[in-house]
Amino acid sequence: MAHTGAHSIEGEPRFDLAHFLASAGSGRRIVHCDPKNALFSQGDSADSVFYIQGGRLKVTVVSANGKEATITLLSAGDFIGEMLPILLALVRLRDTSS
Repeated sequence: MAHTGAHSIEGEPRFDLAHFLASAGSGRRIVHCDPKNALFSQGDSADSVFYIQGGRLKVTVVSANGKEATITLLSAGDFIGEMLPILLALVRLRDTSS
């Protein structure tokens, strides 16, 4: 577990969320995404959640007739991923690229 060296009232080390999210470890890894490449695409397996440490991401969907729509733009400090599909082992519902 990531600690700051500071202790809570109960004497337990405080959890350092920023350090935890900025480092690789059990169940997490650092992924670098090249500009214009997809981090994941609509229809991919929904098996992860991403924390954005830096840069920006564009989240899009593509309609059945091929028209792309931007849902949102994300930046450092944001999370992206479908939580419910992860639990149900479904597929990604949108594209995300840097």
